[in-house]
Amino acid sequence: AVLKDLGADDDAPLLEMKQYDDAASVGAVVATCKVLGVEVETGLRVFGDFFVSYVAASPHIRMVKSMGDTLQHFLQNINHLHDNLERRFQDSNFPLFKITALDGA
Repeated sequence: AVLKDLGADDDAPLLEMKQYDDAASVGAVVATCKVLGVEVETGLRVFGDFFVSYVAASPHIRMVKSMGDTLQHFLQNINHLHDNLERRFQDSNFPLFKITALDGA
């Protein structure tokens, strides 16, 4: 049903490790939530929970752990992660985060 809503006959192109435009990504999220009968916000939260568990159980966790021992350190290093992803997905436009401590440092 999700593929039908997306106008696709086969899921193979959707499973490729490549960059998709935002409209395709949002369309897939909306179609999936529609089929599951959940609000988009709920679907995104459930997917986020799944994704965190997936990364924690995968070899990618080494990279995540290297980004810092605290939330502040992790967030300070998130731009490095985005820089690496931009090398793979050259047409992407990742956000740039500026993190300041509560004391202004």
